[in-house]
Amino acid sequence: MVHVLLDLQGRLNGWLSVKGVIASSSRDNPVHIWDAFYGDLRATFRPYNHLDELTAAHSLCFSPDGSQLYCGFEKTVRVFYTERPGRDCEERPTVVKKQGQSGIISCLAFSPSQAVYACGSYSRTVGLYSCEDGSLLALLPQRHNGGVTHLLFSPDGYHLYTGGRKDPEILCWDLRDPGRVVFSLPRTVSTNQRIYFDLDPSGRYLMSGDTAGVMSVWDTLTAPPDGNEEVLQPFLQFQTHRDCTNGISIHPFMPLVASSSGQRQFPWPVDSDDSGSESALGEKLCSWLPASSSSTTDVLCPSVPDSPTARLPSVQMAQPNYPWMEEFQQWAEEEKQKALKLQEECLRAQFQEALQARERLEAEAIQGQQVKLQVQFDALCAGLKEQMENEKRLELQKACRRLKKEMKREASMEREKEMRVIQEQMEVKLQQLQDSLVRVCGERTQYETELKKVQASYRQFIDLTDSSLHSDYLLRLRRLGREPGLLETSTQTDEVSHTPSIP
Repeated sequence: MVHVLLDLQGRLNGWLSVKGVIASSSRDNPVHIWDAFYGDLRATFRPYNHLDELTAAHSLCFSPDGSQLYCGFEKTVRVFYTERPGRDCEERPTVVKKQGQSGIISCLAFSPSQAVYACGSYSRTVGLYSCEDGSLLALLPQRHNGGVTHLLFSPDGYHLYTGGRKDPEILCWDLRDPGRVVFSLPRTVSTNQRIYFDLDPSGRYLMSGDTAGVMSVWDTLTAPPDGNEEVLQPFLQFQTHRDCTNGISIHPFMPLVASSSGQRQFPWPVDSDDSGSESALGEKLCSWLPASSSSTTDVLCPSVPDSPTARLPSVQMAQPNYPWMEEFQQWAEEEKQKALKLQEECLRAQFQEALQARERLEAEAIQGQQVKLQVQFDALCAGLKEQMENEKRLELQKACRRLKKEMKREASMEREKEMRVIQEQMEVKLQQLQDSLVRVCGERTQYETELKKVQASYRQFIDLTDSSLHSDYLLRLRRLGREPGLLETSTQTDEVSHTPSIP
């Protein structure tokens, strides 16, 4: 299984700046992302089952923006984010509580107009899901004979084309009325091989190959408007390959279509000793083609590696010469010229629209740049204003600190000066007090000396005179418990002198 995501403008949305990548999946291998131009491995996504075993995806599809890779498994779809390679993914089961779409999810497709994707399964069902949460929006009925192998939305998103294996028709569903088939397109699919089909950019012409190697073209606009599920026959068929035409892709803007062919071949048993075995095998293989005619085209017989057919020479593929072939070719050439002319006009109109869009985008870009520059200018102005305010605040704080420091210094000097003055004054006062104390002490000493002299004289007077003349004094001494003339002079004199008189 291979899915390709290319960006024609050289950009890959949701991915690295590369021009294109290819997603591939195979049995017993993880999902790989390859560089579409150089073949280098870009990333690897590892899906694991409930037993923590590596399991292979049965279908792959990138989201429209390229940011996600949807992988189909049995009864579930896993979503990987392209910017996060590894095993981390979002699981979206298609069966919830035994209700929903069962079977292996064999193909995926995204709607170009809505956030919706479609899943086809081998259980012959088609489901429509929401891109946001993976919830089931609608489950289309089982109309295919085999498992669904390919899905394709119309460019307007109103119709969905589905095809299956071993199924002789392609169904066109009307998504505005889910479950209703508008018409069917017959084709020959007799194997389980996946047969792709494609729509042109306008959504009018659908092309598909089949197991016989024939490419068919249908004009979807010729379908009846009532939508009675009529069979729409191809208006053009031609032989493209001698083998099964399984792949087809229409160029997005040029009148080109690419196709691929091939299927598993089983050579007939032949005798290796027979010299004409290779020729007989070549004739047997070439017998698939119609009878020879006047017009022929050189085509190599399909071959299988390591088989005798790989060495067969080129043979002639005959084409029948019908009478109406020349008229049909002329009509086809006229239609081709008309289509080229119409395409040229469309391209010119698209070119003009692109120029106008470019001018509009440039004007919007200039306006956006101006707005962005204005916002940056306003932000710079606000930043400068804030910076200036911060600088002013810092300068003011520095000035306040300097002033505070200066005031502290001046206050300290004033305090020291006052302290010196006060100290000098106290020293002067202390000196004065000391002088006064010395003078008072001197006077007291002089007074005590004179008092002692008086007391001594008084004691002598007492000792020399009659004691009867000093009754009052003696009575005071007896009252104090002292004997006259036996105590110290200073103490006796003081106590006697301070004793109150007896009445």
